[in-house]
Amino acid sequence: MSCNAVKSGDEMTTMTRKQTGNDTTRLSRIASVAPLVEAPAPSKLKTLKNSRSSKETLKQIVDAWEVFVAKKYEFTPNSSDAELAIVGLTYSAKDVERFSLELRKFQRVKRGYLTVNTSQIGIFLSALINHGTDSDYVIHVQGLYGPTHLCMFNTKNVTVNGDVGLFFGWAMKSGNVTVNGNASWCLAQSLKGGSILVTGNAGKEAAEYMKGGTLIVRGNLDPHNDMGSYSSGGIVLVEGSKCGWKARHAKITLYHRGQLVPDSK
Repeated sequence: MSCNAVKSGDEMTTMTRKQTGNDTTRLSRIASVAPLVEAPAPSKLKTLKNSRSSKETLKQIVDAWEVFVAKKYEFTPNSSDAELAIVGLTYSAKDVERFSLELRKFQRVKRGYLTVNTSQIGIFLSALINHGTDSDYVIHVQGLYGPTHLCMFNTKNVTVNGDVGLFFGWAMKSGNVTVNGNASWCLAQSLKGGSILVTGNAGKEAAEYMKGGTLIVRGNLDPHNDMGSYSSGGIVLVEGSKCGWKARHAKITLYHRGQLVPDSK
């Protein structure tokens, strides 16, 4: 299966319902793509002191979030809607981190369905990071249902604590991103530059359409992975015991435990 990424503006294309689902995506489907991370006890979650001004900023971000999620999408949300929702907001990297800690409150389960699409979380956080004035960001996604499209179009340095869903780092341009957890399918699709480090494992269809940059997976890559389909460049390093193979005609440079993986015939 080839994953077709969504894009913003002229770059955006619609994903199929089979790949991402919509606001009525069943929990069983979500869990099969990016299993639910056990929610940590509140005492173990990072806490940040809130000044009066930071509380006001957090409320403004939450208000913008509610405007964004109020829109109804048949398929995947458009990232330009998230960008419009945050127009005029002034916030810091710490404010974005605080908001990420609040997200578990907004992802509800009702009658077996998620009330918030997992892509809404990833797309909104990506917009906050991309349009923020700081260069370094930390976000927490523990306890969420594998937010998808996180760090799309990224140009910043980002640390993500927790597992991430489909299309992580899509069309990333620059910056250094670290995922302290696992990544689902379609990791680093259309990656143009910068580096992505995943400290855990990664799923199928990694490095599709990759153009440049570096992807490092400290754990295992799905052994059935047909990697780098339609790629034109980039470097992939897999340090775990399991690794897929290069797709036919893939143009990535793939190393498994320091050994160059030959092209598929």
